[in-house]
Amino acid sequence: MVKYHSFLLLGTALLLGACKQAPQPDPLPELAPPAKWQAPNSLKESPGFNWLEDLGDPLLEGLVAEALSNNADLRTTAARVDQALAEAGLSRAARRPLANVGLQAQRQRTGPLFGYDYLNDYQLGLNLSWELDLWGRLANQTKAARALAEASAADYEAARLSLAAQVSKAWFNLKEAQAQLQLSRKTNRSYQQQLQTLEDRYNRGIGNSLELRQLRTEAATAGADLELRRRATREASRTLELLLGRYPAAELKSNHAFPALAQPVPAGIPAELLERRPDLRAAKARVQAAEKTVRAKRKAWLPALSLTASTGTASREFEDLMDSSFRVESILGNLTQPIFQGGRIKADVQRAQSQLLQAEANYHNTALRAFLEVENALSAEHFLKKESEKLTLAGTEAQAAERLAWERYQKGTLEFINVLITQRSAAQTQSRQINIQNQRLQNRIDCLLSLGGNFESSL
Repeated sequence: MVKYHSFLLLGTALLLGACKQAPQPDPLPELAPPAKWQAPNSLKESPGFNWLEDLGDPLLEGLVAEALSNNADLRTTAARVDQALAEAGLSRAARRPLANVGLQAQRQRTGPLFGYDYLNDYQLGLNLSWELDLWGRLANQTKAARALAEASAADYEAARLSLAAQVSKAWFNLKEAQAQLQLSRKTNRSYQQQLQTLEDRYNRGIGNSLELRQLRTEAATAGADLELRRRATREASRTLELLLGRYPAAELKSNHAFPALAQPVPAGIPAELLERRPDLRAAKARVQAAEKTVRAKRKAWLPALSLTASTGTASREFEDLMDSSFRVESILGNLTQPIFQGGRIKADVQRAQSQLLQAEANYHNTALRAFLEVENALSAEHFLKKESEKLTLAGTEAQAAERLAWERYQKGTLEFINVLITQRSAAQTQSRQINIQNQRLQNRIDCLLSLGGNFESSL
């Protein structure tokens, strides 16, 4: 009896010591979003709607759907989600009993060198084993695996959103490239017509060689720019085709017209919209997974109780295995308490704690980066609108100046160098107008992407 009580006291002491070595981790700190965005935004409120519809292009939705179905990178991300779900299933299975059916046959030879006998031994049994989750260690592992699966699913959602944004941007880049190509062709034709006029005048002895050479220079430069625009258009087409999962043959075309952003960004966008962002949800889920892992690792100091049971039959004759008269049964309880592990458990806990710190730092960094993206997008929305208005005015004046300069040159009241200056200015202004239209669409995509969706407050 004394030995029994001594053993019980020793086990109780080990158990209490192990409990002291398993403190609870600190709660996850929250990073609150700002009360309002600080970027200047004088735009009026507007009702929210689907962000693809906000871009105002009827063909874009079909292109995005094609990319979501065919893009190889997205399929890779989807496979990672399946892997994470399978790992979560494995973690859940560790909490359930295991059952195995086994058939064993053994033959032994006994006796002297000559005249020996053969002994047969056949066993048919059902083996059951189950680790009782006394302290919730297995439950913590399951929760950690489930959180990682949620993070993986959020990564997949982020990849879908990113792909949709890439397709949208590539589509508008193709529109700009084709619009710039059309402008370059128009400019090149204008220079060729003027060059023909000056050469005719020069052949009649009216013009001079300096003006002719100046125009030839501009015409050749315009021709080089035309080739540059052709190359850029093909590259833009191939980029979009690759995102769509097509062979990059530079065959995809678009109309040159940019959609109009009829709906401005609403003022007073609630910061809570960022909670929809899948990258933030993934980062937070990884913090939760790391926290549960730390809890599980610390509980490795505690005793573990497992039960093992078996039932079956054993006989020297194979045909007797189905006879209940030869039944063999056993049950075993196993309680183990770690005492000395060479520092393995401590190092494993420290590793899990460092991973938790990394996950928390990544969550904070992801949140700050999200705030930065929203602030930059809202600020750019305001300034790009102002820039577009100025360029519209500049384009109108530049085209009027180009017409006046050519008319005055034909009347002999203006030198040809002034004609070239006004033509170059008009072409550059039109090119910037095309570019600013694309920039505004690109920034609107960044704005919607930074908010994780449209401007509605529903999560």
